[in-house]
Amino acid sequence: MRVGITGAAGLLGWHLRSFVLSIPGWQGVAADRATFSSSGSLDEFVSQCDVIVHLAGMNRGPDTEVAATKPQVS
Repeated sequence: MRVGITGAAGLLGWHLRSFVLSIPGWQGVAADRATFSSSGSLDEFVSQCDVIVHLAGMNRGPDTEVAATKPQVS
């Protein structure tokens, strides 16, 4: 099983990746900022994963910058 993890360097992502790597036969595939730099690199990341867990996000910084990273609900 190949588990794609966004936010793998963060608190939750790091723990999830450690857990995934402890399971025989499982692999953790970490996404980084470059993964989202083009549709080609994103397609490559997605195609190599059996499942993707999205844990990336911003929770520190100026209020306006943090707010800009939140999903917009319409």
